[in-house]
Formats: sequence, structure tokens, C-alpha cells
Amino acid sequence: MKATIVRDEDGLGETLVIRGDVERENPIRHLFSLHVNRYIILGMMHLKAKGLINNNNEEEDARYILGKQAVQNWPATLTENLAEPAPQYLIDLLSAEDKNTQIRLLRGATITPAQLISFVCKAWEKGFTYSKYSAHHSPNGIDQLELPHLFKKEDDGTVKKVGGTSMSDGQLKQVLEHRKVIVATILDKRADWHCFFATYRGLAGKENYKGGQPHMHYISSKWGIVTRQQVLDGISAGTYISNNAPHIDLLDLENTSLNNS
Repeated sequence: MKATIVRDEDGLGETLVIRGDVERENPIRHLFSLHVNRYIILGMMHLKAKGLINNNNEEEDARYILGKQAVQNWPATLTENLAEPAPQYLIDLLSAEDKNTQIRLLRGATITPAQLISFVCKAWEKGFTYSKYSAHHSPNGIDQLELPHLFKKEDDGTVKKVGGTSMSDGQLKQVLEHRKVIVATILDKRADWHCFFATYRGLAGKENYKGGQPHMHYISSKWGIVTRQQVLDGISAGTYISNNAPHIDLLDLENTSLNNS
């Protein structure tokens, strides 16, 4: 994971951007690392904005103190992150012996981002590592270097940007409308793997499903139709296996995801 501090478009503030794939990690250790790094970075941003750090020695001392504070409040933060238990159907999914059982377990399934965090951590207890991958595919002819770090269309039609760009709001709206972004969470236990994946259009309710219900899909090694590497290759190429992949309705998307990116 990579953390970047980017000045907002209006120059009045800064945004912490965290990006990067996660490869077969302990999710609790990953959450801890995110928590500590975010706490230190945001704390340093605040102290510098208040003019309380004037030299390298003060900066080093501040980082040490912030790091100790982050470690001290980690148990409470972890408890808060895991406050919403994982649905039992997901836990049962990990031990299901075949595709048909998995599909039956997922009928009418719903999940929130908080429940997904709890599930990933529960899967770790059962021997599964955590991976997360994403791939962004902009429309043809778009120079990736010209895009701002973050941008989204607000409800009033304006475009909120973080980071510089020479592109107009109209051009950025076209990118948002036509780009393809795929994100996937994979849980691995030796040859056994479970993949939960979604597109940004699906998360935004723009796919033809239940009148715009945000959702994700599921596939596993039990299906026997693709390998884990083929799943990753498809994500990189902007494609994914959708044939008969069960839908999982996503609720409460305002909550943060596991990597907060």
C-alpha cells in the first residue's frame, strides 16, 4: 500500500490517498498498519498546519509520540472495526464442499462493508489469507498522467477533484461514465480460494440489476471453471467471469472499506 498526501483543488486542504494491492496478508496486521500510518500522517498534517513543527528534531519526536498513541488506541479501533459480525452464510461458505452449496448459501445474500471486514478477519482465524486487487481502465485515448489523483461527480453535477489536471470537468465526467474499474477480494487457503468482486458501475448501481441495487459477485475454486491466476489476469485486462456468478447486495456503502482507498 502507498500513502500520498495531495492538496485539494481549492488549495484550502489536503487529502490522504491510500492505494495499492494487498497480497496474501494477515488482514488484522494490514488493518493495524493502515491505522498506525494514517494516524501518524494525519497527525503530522494537523501539527504542521498549526505551525507546531519547525525542525527535523520536532518532526521526529512528533512521529514517535503519534506512533505510540496509535498503538495504544489500536485495541479500541479494532473492536470498533469488528463491531458488526460477519453473516453466518459467509462463514459457512468457507467450508462448503461444492459450487451448488455455495450458490444456495448466497441466495438473497446481503452484506455491508463493516460485515465484510469482520468476515475477512474471521476467515483469517480459519486459515485464509487476505488479498485485494484493483484495475482501472480508462476510455481509449485518455492519458492516465493527466487524471487527478481522485475525482467524482457530485449530486449537483459538479466534479470534485483532488490533485491537478489539465482536463475539463466535462472530460472528467466522460471518463467517469465510460471507465471500467474492477475490485476483488480473494481469500486463500492453499488451493482453496474465494473471490468477491465488483465493478465501480455495479457499486454505483448502474448495472442492470434490481433497478440499480449496488452489488458484488462471487466465484471460488470449487467452481472449476477458472484458476486464481485467470481471475487476476481478467481483472488486469478489464474482464471478469460473470456467467452464473451469484449477486451479493451491498448495503451501507458510506462505510469505509478494508483498505480505505
